[in-house]
Amino acid sequence: MYRIVKSTFCRNVLFFCILLLEIVSPSYAEGTITLSKSKIKLSYLVNFARYVRWPTNAFNSSGSPVVIAIDIEHPYSETLDNKKVGITKEGRDIVFKSCSTPPESKDVHIIYIQEGASTFVGIDAKQFGGSTLTVGDAQDFIHSGGVIQLMDRGKNIAFSINQKMAQKLGLNIHYKILKMAQPLVGTDT
Repeated sequence: MYRIVKSTFCRNVLFFCILLLEIVSPSYAEGTITLSKSKIKLSYLVNFARYVRWPTNAFNSSGSPVVIAIDIEHPYSETLDNKKVGITKEGRDIVFKSCSTPPESKDVHIIYIQEGASTFVGIDAKQFGGSTLTVGDAQDFIHSGGVIQLMDRGKNIAFSINQKMAQKLGLNIHYKILKMAQPLVGTDT
């Protein structure tokens, strides 16, 4: 007998899995699902949006969505541009935005600075003050002022969090995300 999923966390994980199936649907139809590192990183971005709380002044209104900015050269930028991909714990929509130029911090809540992406080349994570959650995959991303660093670990993707920077920006990261984070070698964050 199946149990009805009542937990908000479980429902969100289920929604996330459905989103992933949408992204990989051609592979799914063939009966083989191989998630690329790009898809896994996108799913992390959605979950970060879901489980981070921003100060109320980070939004134009109570109904404003959480906007995740990705480089227009990202393999899924066209598919995800202006697409609602989830809902935060506070009930805000989560929307991706493809950017051909670095966005203003007031226009986005998460910016993914992908290593090697030409649109965001030279962006320093520190320039996004305000309450922008900066996520990147460059080797020294946290040391250059980023909040979350994604790291390749063989077939897996792990992440580390600069909790001090998150607090400085007024970001409240849910304990479940903090618990999953890996310690970053060579820093006291």
